[in-house]
Amino acid sequence: MKIYLYIFVILFICVGISNAETGIGYSFFTYHINQKDHYNENNHGIMISVDNVFVSTFNNSHYNRSWFGGYSFRTKKKGYDFWFRMNLHVGALYGYEDDMPNFEGWTVGVVPTVEFGLKKVALETMLSPAQGGVLACMIKFYF
Repeated sequence: MKIYLYIFVILFICVGISNAETGIGYSFFTYHINQKDHYNENNHGIMISVDNVFVSTFNNSHYNRSWFGGYSFRTKKKGYDFWFRMNLHVGALYGYEDDMPNFEGWTVGVVPTVEFGLKKVALETMLSPAQGGVLACMIKFYF
């Protein structure tokens, strides 16, 4: 668990010494279309990104702490003050145990999102087919 704390600290250090696009996000909304299985609707989490590299942690749909880190493939921002772009976050995902195929708790995560921004603040939305459909939203601040 300590290694994740070190990763967050290293990313924060990178924020101060680089000219990279740096973002900090807070996941504040999750809705599961399949309500019969009583999934966690309070998946609050944080994400830190430096350019296209990211690390995040959140409470997953099965009430477990999860970690997701990797690389974001992004389209260029369309627009100036008001902008949008599409993202594909790909990386290592930990914390789903028996809920999906994995090796020692680790699996590959692939998350497509759409981001709508106003200057340096953005709303990133995700719609996933997992668990019968999951809609999640994150607010992000860029520096």
